[in-house]
Amino acid sequence: MRREARGKRREGREGFTLVEVLVALVVGAIVLTAIMRTTIVAVRGADRTRERIRMQSAMREAASVLAREVGGLVPGDLAQLAAESLTVRSVRGSGRTCGTDIGALVMSLATYRAWRLPDAARDSILLPSGGRWVPAPILGPVTRGPCADGRPGLRLPVHDSIVARAGLATVALRVVEWTRYRLYQSGGEWWLGARSLRAGDVTQPVAGPFPPRGVELRYLDGAGNAATAGPAVRVVSLVLRARSGGTGQRAVARDSVIAAIALDGTAP
Repeated sequence: MRREARGKRREGREGFTLVEVLVALVVGAIVLTAIMRTTIVAVRGADRTRERIRMQSAMREAASVLAREVGGLVPGDLAQLAAESLTVRSVRGSGRTCGTDIGALVMSLATYRAWRLPDAARDSILLPSGGRWVPAPILGPVTRGPCADGRPGLRLPVHDSIVARAGLATVALRVVEWTRYRLYQSGGEWWLGARSLRAGDVTQPVAGPFPPRGVELRYLDGAGNAATAGPAVRVVSLVLRARSGGTGQRAVARDSVIAAIALDGTAP
């Protein structure tokens, strides 16, 4: 009997009391809450990092494109100046003439540096005259043709007066295209886009997305004053703003870039 009584007392002491269970639940809840808070902070930090990388990438791409386009221009290559758009005579290639043909200039293929061949439907050429670049339209399809010395060349149909002016001299030549860069809205987002001014072209995104007024252009003359006409512009000041696409606490990531792009200004 005594042994049975002692066994029953030991059985009664096995397991946890209600107080112990409650304490364990409270401690577990505290630990779980701390883990959840740490996880949420880490996730939000990762989101902000990704947003900041995305924003910086968009601003860097926009600044790179506009610096590449504007930096090689000369006064007169800018038109229709506005705060959120800019029309430029973009250089698409450069080379040197190597002879003439009937109604055409011949440009040496060996000297031509470009990412595409000239296109009569969208391009024109610039030739040096009196210390400045003079534009001339391409009047027909661009075809292959030999230079005066037999080297491979490109035949550019132009007006007879241009052919006569070039003569037999070897002169520099630029292939250019009028392009408009602007901030535009598509799919609920704002983008920096570009399009050729030839008929039928549509605006294609270059960089983004940006907030409204995320791209702002300012134009300065040689004295640093505001310029209102393309020939007077010597510096294009570029202001880029970006922010995260989230709402509330997720929209705290913001960034901005200011860059001054000087025109080339060199005479041909």
